[in-house]
Amino acid sequence: ANIVKTRSPKNAYPNAISSNRFINTALSGLAVNDSNRYELPGFQIGLADFSSSLYTTYTGDTIPVEYFQDTTGRIPPEFNVIRFRIPPGKKIRLFQQPFEDWKYHHGEFFTVGAWVFSDAENAAQWIYTSNPGGTNRTVGSEFPYISGKWNYVGGVFQNYQDNSVFLVYLTLFNDPALNSDTVDILVAAPVFYWGDQIPFDQAGYVPSTGGLFSGPVSQSVISVDVNAPESVDSTNTTRLYLPVMGNIFKLRSSTPRTIQSINVTAGGSANNDAAELFPGGTVITLLNESPGKIRIQNSPYISLLNGEDWYAVLPGGYLTLVNDPVAVNKWYEIGRGQVQVNYGAMDIDFSDPAFQDQGNQFNLAVPPLVNVVNLVGTRGSGIIRYISQ
Repeated sequence: ANIVKTRSPKNAYPNAISSNRFINTALSGLAVNDSNRYELPGFQIGLADFSSSLYTTYTGDTIPVEYFQDTTGRIPPEFNVIRFRIPPGKKIRLFQQPFEDWKYHHGEFFTVGAWVFSDAENAAQWIYTSNPGGTNRTVGSEFPYISGKWNYVGGVFQNYQDNSVFLVYLTLFNDPALNSDTVDILVAAPVFYWGDQIPFDQAGYVPSTGGLFSGPVSQSVISVDVNAPESVDSTNTTRLYLPVMGNIFKLRSSTPRTIQSINVTAGGSANNDAAELFPGGTVITLLNESPGKIRIQNSPYISLLNGEDWYAVLPGGYLTLVNDPVAVNKWYEIGRGQVQVNYGAMDIDFSDPAFQDQGNQFNLAVPPLVNVVNLVGTRGSGIIRYISQ
């Protein structure tokens, strides 16, 4: 038999790929707090009337939200299933909060999806609000829906180049024109991927210590301009803010920067709308793409080995840090190094300030790893008495 799959820009179907940007796709940790609000780590649950766009996080007993045991075998066991019991004329919104990753992906497409099960018609839809050209725009995914079965509800949208508004969420409906009774809607495995690839991440947590991986393990690599608005505190230039969805950061700077803290705070105290805290125990590696411009300084928030600053003067320098599992704004060095770049023979003009010791006019500053120097254009440029003194 032959299988032919077709798709439109607003439909998505499951496949096994990685790079999911939702941090709690397993929907773990559902609880009710003292204010009678449902809490789900990484997500916010909101309630509104069917025809309203004003959501409240107060759900109370009117909208029971609870874990549910899937008996169909369709959902992999590493994913929890949550049941929402929605009365007529109400709707639920589920979206990741906070989510600042979109600020680093302007102009790109993204794909969202989730498994949904309900007997109700048109029970779930992804909604995306943006503002290309300064005009608010709201679009929704299609309803590829069969009642009484698990359906994969998803869509592909674009994060416009000039977006300053980005809100994408899964909405669960009980349309009073279609249903007169309370409906049960089951949800599992919401995912978000950059690109127009078809999502579904079958990976789960390693179930025990000493677990084995098979195949490649991919980490997120992000280029960061340390002077960009999303990377700085507008009142404190020693603070650096990195996107929390990354593990490896290629740092660049056009001007000298000394950094004494990394994602030290979030919210209003950060003076940066994009600032978030890394989860405790996160390992990051910094790659210096602007040699001689970026210094990571030993400080109360960055504990470097032997108290020695990291200041890479050659291409290929890297520093690896891990943050404290409790005080997540405190970082500890676990390694540093230098990717070997052998220049071999090199032409050097002593009249070029790049090779002069600014503190000693007679000292020729030869870059490390250079083992043969050919002096060119030196006539009348000065007297060399020392080499890399």
